[in-house]
Amino acid sequence: NRLDRINSNVSCKSDTMVKDGTSTNVPNWIGASGGILKPMSATSQLRPSSDDSDTEKWYSKSFPIVVAAKEWEVGRSRAALLPSRKKTGRVRIEVRRKADKPLGIHGYRDLEEGSVLSDWSEYIADGDVLVFNVLKQEIAGPNQKINLRASGSSDYQNEEQPRPSTASSGVSTIGFAAVDDQFHPYVEASERWRVKHSSPVSKVFLKRENNRVAATMGNVHDNSKDEVTLFFFSENEAKGFLKFVGDLKRVHRNVARSAMRENLQVTETLSQSSVSSVKFLIEIISATDLKAVNRNSSDPYVVVFYSGQKIHKTEVIKKNLDPIWTIKTKSMFIFSLQPEEYYHSELLFEVRDYETFVSGSKLGQALLSNEKLLKAKGERIELKLKHLQLEKEAQGYLAIRCKRATENEIRFIESPILDKHPVRMKQLGYSAPLYSKQNPLLQIQKVKVINDVKHYFVRPMHPSGEKKWLSTREIDELSLQESENWTEAGSGSVGELFVEILSCDNLPNLDRGLPSNKTDAFATIVFEDTVVTTDVISDCLSPRFMPWTRRAFKLNVQHASSLLFVSVFDHDQFGKYDPIGRVAIPLELLNSRTEYHLSYDLYDSSEVIRRRARGKINLRLKVKWKQRKCFFDTLSRKDEFTVNIESKNNHRHAEYAVQGYADQKQYNLKTVLSYVDELIQYQDVLYTIIEALKTLFLWRGHFPVTICFCIKFKLPLHSITMLSFAIVLTEFPQYTISVCFASVAWFMLALLEHRRKRPNLWNRPPRYISLMFLLLTGWNRPDKIAPNENMEEDIQFMEKQTGRIENSKLFTAMFWQRLSDDLNDLDQMKYKVLYGESMEKPLRLDLFKNQLYPLQKQLAQIIYGLRLVEKVLSWDHIYISFWITTIAIMLSIGSLFIWDQVYLWTKRVIVYGFLTPWVKIIDICYIRKLERLTKAEKEARIREKKRLARNQFRKGYIQTQTAKEELLKSTSMKKHLFGEHILAVPDMYSPERFPSQPRFESYANPSYIDPQISFDRAKTKYVLLGQKVSGAMVPHNFLQHNSPNETTNFKGDKDAYGSMT
Repeated sequence: NRLDRINSNVSCKSDTMVKDGTSTNVPNWIGASGGILKPMSATSQLRPSSDDSDTEKWYSKSFPIVVAAKEWEVGRSRAALLPSRKKTGRVRIEVRRKADKPLGIHGYRDLEEGSVLSDWSEYIADGDVLVFNVLKQEIAGPNQKINLRASGSSDYQNEEQPRPSTASSGVSTIGFAAVDDQFHPYVEASERWRVKHSSPVSKVFLKRENNRVAATMGNVHDNSKDEVTLFFFSENEAKGFLKFVGDLKRVHRNVARSAMRENLQVTETLSQSSVSSVKFLIEIISATDLKAVNRNSSDPYVVVFYSGQKIHKTEVIKKNLDPIWTIKTKSMFIFSLQPEEYYHSELLFEVRDYETFVSGSKLGQALLSNEKLLKAKGERIELKLKHLQLEKEAQGYLAIRCKRATENEIRFIESPILDKHPVRMKQLGYSAPLYSKQNPLLQIQKVKVINDVKHYFVRPMHPSGEKKWLSTREIDELSLQESENWTEAGSGSVGELFVEILSCDNLPNLDRGLPSNKTDAFATIVFEDTVVTTDVISDCLSPRFMPWTRRAFKLNVQHASSLLFVSVFDHDQFGKYDPIGRVAIPLELLNSRTEYHLSYDLYDSSEVIRRRARGKINLRLKVKWKQRKCFFDTLSRKDEFTVNIESKNNHRHAEYAVQGYADQKQYNLKTVLSYVDELIQYQDVLYTIIEALKTLFLWRGHFPVTICFCIKFKLPLHSITMLSFAIVLTEFPQYTISVCFASVAWFMLALLEHRRKRPNLWNRPPRYISLMFLLLTGWNRPDKIAPNENMEEDIQFMEKQTGRIENSKLFTAMFWQRLSDDLNDLDQMKYKVLYGESMEKPLRLDLFKNQLYPLQKQLAQIIYGLRLVEKVLSWDHIYISFWITTIAIMLSIGSLFIWDQVYLWTKRVIVYGFLTPWVKIIDICYIRKLERLTKAEKEARIREKKRLARNQFRKGYIQTQTAKEELLKSTSMKKHLFGEHILAVPDMYSPERFPSQPRFESYANPSYIDPQISFDRAKTKYVLLGQKVSGAMVPHNFLQHNSPNETTNFKGDKDAYGSMT
């Protein structure tokens, strides 16, 4: 032990104390209870309200012990008065140690003036507190009680009295871990001393002039300071005192830094002079189950103290007993922990109820020790609220997070432009169309004849000023060239989607006025968590987007089932953008190593039957899938995508891109009628089922078979399969479960075969064998589709299928109409006989919103569920359909081998486990013991069950509360980073009624060139991260955008958008 090296000339007092099995010498002024200073305050534990023995145990665990002390005798005025001892005082420096830590071999040490600092440097240990006290002498009789506290403090009597309970309105000693002005000073037989001033050594600042020392002592409870002038016997004694205190500070600082380094578990040394503090990022997450103060509610907020100083305050959450604080309500702050203060204080979180004219009542307090702060890694920490000054429990919990702050996190929190984050401004630049002002003279003259051929003015102009006037053929050829500018956006890792908006055709003219004034078209793309726009092509009904314009986007995909929403608008420089049309493109049927040239009709809605095309849009599209990841990511439910947008106008046109002209979530009578019409249309499925049953039971051939290249016929494969399953169920009933799973797989494969019969190659899902090969190898064959391929065959197929359904519907309608007419005639006859008049039932349609809106919401849930089932059964969601089929096959095969044993052992367990005499053991060991319990034991058992149930409920409640916290905090963070307006992007669970279908003029060609090469050789690339936030406190993927050097004005300069490379 290091204590063995203490100098032997240190004097000790007479009394003896035994601690940890070691006999130690203790001064006679230390309390009789094992060296414990009873008057010391304790803030980490609540004082018990039971007998004296419990109180004594509580004192022994809570209060620190003075293990070393050194004193100087000083004067309060002139040094000449020191010998007379009329106005003398003492400066006492103590080393205090927690009671639960060992004193060491030698126990207490009273270091006299002759002792050197090395004694202290070897004696000071981790957790020790150094206290600087100025004592004042008092003379009192033997029976007189002495006030041992400084003036202004609450009264305290001698050490024989128990420690009182305090209820001060201030912070008091809360948050000050070990130093307080309540303690017993060193006394002699005929002397009494009281503490005049007390402060941690780290808060004491000394300045010497001859033998006079001016001491400035910081108050641990607040920011106030006490100034004391100390007179020593000689100048050398004053110099030695200053040197001793300075060296002691350095020793204690090094010990604190070593402890901090050990708790932080970092490699760098904190004892270097260049490292003055450690900064922490602290987040106040939420409070739960708070006490209701004002009419069953409260207006809580949190104030954070350290060493009695207020360091942070959140905003008020009105009327909420379970408040959640976010970045908008000042939930996060940076806290600097100085090594000098490591042992002196701890963080105090005080939850208050807001009052208008007063400070507000305290709902509870919680402490976080520096040791826990250093070890925290950002996990959620829940603290029980207490009334620390009253020493009793409080209602509620407080949840926080803390971790060591990085430079980027510090810059993020302390940034002066919180409301205009650089990422938000960058997103604003991309969600708004890029409009380039043209020369007014060139805007008037848009057509020029060169060599008897019409040439058109190209806009936007080429950056070099060339290619101003081109013919129609030259413009079309130039628009198909490789893009020069690319923008990367999105935050997914499943795949990469390369989209180029090439052109639009036959757009309506939405600009009225001059004959030359036409539609100023631009396109908006909404994909998962990204919104991007193209350049504006002014005054053109068939615009072509040139390679040098903003038209090419690389989108990082998060989920293979996501939809690509593309919409076209007419730009208005001073008003709203007029919508033209939109498309929603599914990506699951697109293959890698294929270049798609797609053409889509533009519609203003995908929910109504009677709609008219408003032009068309042409795109070039390539995709790179991580195939295995596509398969396995489908098994997990993804969160709903949302996009935050700064501008209301930009939010409006992005909202149109994803939902059309009508919001299906808002009340609209047309929406209700559309849902009803869709439900009626689903009766067509019945006729499809009837045709399938005819094929199944009438043994109609459907599977083409060719023998020897000359004999061709159709095999009734489904009928053969049905017969095989029926024979197995009849002869081997133990295989019932296996047959059920096999029937599911058979049903899914039959639907896939039916879907693949349609000649349209753009709607044909791959074979099941091809999907299995793709999962195992990650390779698939690229698509090759010619323009107008199978167009005539597909038209004939759809006409034939529609005609078959219409004939079935006509026959059924005639049957039900005749039956309905007969029943109607019978009712009319009965009514006329009874009442002598005809029965009339007028049709009444209730148009009130409060009746129809709940119906609309119920219909929406039913419709979306039916659409999703239809998509899965028709293999539009190929990955989900594949997994349903594959799992059914695996379960069917597995049931063949294990079902017999499962069935057999289930019967054995029931018979031999519950019907044999062994049950008597349960009666003897458990049932009868419960019956013999006394009333008190039964009540204790019930209390224990309640406690376990309450704990279990608390765990479930915490899970729900954590989910709420993550939702609100991520929403607030996204508002802070990207904008206040939120747009929910539909996913696979909200399918559209009429998904967009490529026109037959579209085509696809194999392309074995990596599309990333085209992206890499672009002249200009812009990087725009998606809006997926990662990280529990500060988003990790946006810290690099918080640089103060990054521009915040993106709207005026084209080359200032994003991070240009």
